[in-house]
Amino acid sequence: MYVSVDPGGTTGLAYMNSDYKVFVAQIEERDHNLILMETLDALEPDRVICEDFTFRQSKSKVNLDARNYIGVIELWCQTNDVPLHMQTPAQGKGFWNDDKLKKINLYSANKPHANDAVRHLLYYISFVEGDYYFLKALKK
Repeated sequence: MYVSVDPGGTTGLAYMNSDYKVFVAQIEERDHNLILMETLDALEPDRVICEDFTFRQSKSKVNLDARNYIGVIELWCQTNDVPLHMQTPAQGKGFWNDDKLKKINLYSANKPHANDAVRHLLYYISFVEGDYYFLKALKK
């Protein structure tokens, strides 16, 4: 099972089982370190895909929640000997846009972070693993 995470103030989660069934969720509670850890424990993924933290200079206040949650994910992966694959925001969002997610029925209205987690999952499976069978399985 693959688990993909888009960490932040609201964290998106997407996971795919061995039958190519995709499940999507969003953690919205503030400071959700424990929820994230318990979710990874419950799912027992074989691999975790995560959007990396990229500092962007802006006039608004910097939110470091994402960096904290990535630390939780890194610790969980190291403790459980599970490979962690980091991706840039552009990798996840570049190919799998909203229209493509809608065509394969994996778009969640009003859940942008859940959608970003799905994008990272599908990017990894498509372009890193090179596995396109999941597209056929999703259309069933």
